[in-house]
Amino acid sequence: MSTEYSRGAALWFAGAFAFTLVTGAEAFWAWMTPGDFFANGNALVYPSYLVAAATGLVAGYRIRSWSFRLAVVAAVLASLWYCFYVPDGWWVHPPRGTPGI
Repeated sequence: MSTEYSRGAALWFAGAFAFTLVTGAEAFWAWMTPGDFFANGNALVYPSYLVAAATGLVAGYRIRSWSFRLAVVAAVLASLWYCFYVPDGWWVHPPRGTPGI
């Protein structure tokens, strides 16, 4: 395998793994949100995105095993599904006391 191909593949998997971790962080924060404002204005949301992206870039570039790359491809497909099919604002809950709750 050529070095150029190996480096290109490592860069692609680094970006793909960062994308999946940031998508996972977004889904986690949305799932943990009890109200109608994303993560209730929690100051840890954006730093957790940065940590997820940095971790994904470093780990995705360094880990070269076939099983890891297969898992990253599956996670990318799941993250794309989340981005395209899960409606924005799915974590929003109506105020307490409204009819139908």
